[in-house]
Amino acid sequence: MLRYHKLQDRPRDFLAATGLLLNELQQWLPAWQRAYEQRYPSERTRAGKPRQRRPGAGAKGVLHRFEDKLVCIVLYPKTHPWHTRHAWQCGLRQPHAPDWLPQWLPVLQAPWAALGCAPARAARRLATRPRLCAGAPAGALAGTERRRHRPTEAQRQQEHDSGQTKTPTEQPRLWGNERTRQGVSLGPTVAGKTPDKNAADEAEMPSPIHAPLDKDTGLQG
Repeated sequence: MLRYHKLQDRPRDFLAATGLLLNELQQWLPAWQRAYEQRYPSERTRAGKPRQRRPGAGAKGVLHRFEDKLVCIVLYPKTHPWHTRHAWQCGLRQPHAPDWLPQWLPVLQAPWAALGCAPARAARRLATRPRLCAGAPAGALAGTERRRHRPTEAQRQQEHDSGQTKTPTEQPRLWGNERTRQGVSLGPTVAGKTPDKNAADEAEMPSPIHAPLDKDTGLQG
């Protein structure tokens, strides 16, 4: 089972499993714990109703420590495993995975905003973002294609299947600072067969004047 105390002495495995360096997760952990306790205070139930009994009664959870909770939830968007596999590697029972993931995923976004690391969503104001201009304005634009479950509707299957990979995919547009290696903007998710140039034009992502921008031939058009 994947646990924080097992991975903290294995930095390469920690990075491969979570996509984060150990010091990054340690910096992120206090903000995530505050966001978790703010969203789910101990005096209220998961549904937001006042508790009738003191917290701690009943069945005990498997992931007691906040470090293990954070590793479990960070691992999910990194690898997108089936619920059965994700529950198995985190020590949960499979029926519990669909219950906990929707509760933890919204909390995952709060620390990014609290630490000022959240990527911009309004791409029109990207040229003036301090995170893009840090060090010197130099950016990199790319589409990050990922697999998705095959839609049941025939029309949506055609939208997500390019006919080349035979696999339904989707992709957002990621803009990063080439010098600091940090994400600056994350565009909307579009169907995988959408041409890179068309998706970039619709997102209207401006760059600073005279700033070099690295992009592949698909985005150049």
